[in-house]
Amino acid sequence: MAEICPRLLKSNEPNSSTSAGSGMQAGTAQPPIPVIKCMTVGDEDSRKIKLLQRLSALITGKSHNNMRIFEGYSLKLESNRETGGFILSLWDVSGQEEYSLLRRQLYSEMNIFLICFALNNPESFRNIKETWYKEVKLRNPKAQVILVGTKLEKRIEEGGKEGGEYITRQQGLEMRQLLEARDYVEISYKTNEGLDEIRANISDYHHRQSTSANNWRNCSIL
Repeated sequence: MAEICPRLLKSNEPNSSTSAGSGMQAGTAQPPIPVIKCMTVGDEDSRKIKLLQRLSALITGKSHNNMRIFEGYSLKLESNRETGGFILSLWDVSGQEEYSLLRRQLYSEMNIFLICFALNNPESFRNIKETWYKEVKLRNPKAQVILVGTKLEKRIEEGGKEGGEYITRQQGLEMRQLLEARDYVEISYKTNEGLDEIRANISDYHHRQSTSANNWRNCSIL
């Protein structure tokens, strides 16, 4: 279950269910809904904006192909009874140089980065290590990184053609190990393969963060 939120809920804002008129007495307000900020970075050829459109459609069950810019586009996701739901805030800024200042200012606020490259573009793959990973980790060393190879359909359909040069899954896994990324996922814009894996990674991150916070609250000093 998911719903589109009209605006980004800040992590210190109260849950809307505890607002005035809800019948709840003062002092019994529910804790705020946690916000997980996830940002795509990478060369424009990876079509990373399309990744967010497809991910949003998977979560909401509605098409988002008409959306061109994602800046704090928020989705409310239900998780499990132990950890509750969370707000997934999706962000994207152009990789062009004129947007570099804005992009870098936002880095420190993110929890997860989807660093994208096109499987049919070796240069975009090299730029993961040379540009995007360095840029992200310089400003947010604690953030989680998921390496995403896009356009899987191109490698499947055209990989055997003469003159084609495509990044293999093994190369992607080796890059993940080199960068110590959380995961490596290949996605197809034709079949949506891989999107469920990205969503699962985000939900797992929320679960781990919530479990860690609960353990901290429940521990006692002897």
